[in-house]
Amino acid sequence: MYNNKQSINNIALYMRLSKDDGDKEESESITNQRKIIYDFINENFNFKHCYEYTDDGYTGANFKRPGFQKMMKDIQDKKIDLVITKNLARFRKKLYRFRRIHRKKIPKSKYKIYSYIRQSR
Repeated sequence: MYNNKQSINNIALYMRLSKDDGDKEESESITNQRKIIYDFINENFNFKHCYEYTDDGYTGANFKRPGFQKMMKDIQDKKIDLVITKNLARFRKKLYRFRRIHRKKIPKSKYKIYSYIRQSR
């Protein structure tokens, strides 16, 4: 059988929820984002490693998020080939700021970003 999946070595999953859900458990929204992203990855990619970066209860108005900072460092260190998020708003509320910072911090990086939004059927 022909495998139509793209081969990628290292995939990063980025998940963020902008409001605190009021308890110590991981929010249901993060759990849902993770499931959607893994379903997408398993359907479309052959990969060696997946790394998860999560910021539960952090705003997208700035970059002061530990999961995001760790992911950006790993991208700069060329440990990540592909970043997948449920939608680009998980990165930053105002995407033009993300793009500007992104170009300055990692201009020579060869990683890609996929945003996946599941369409209702």
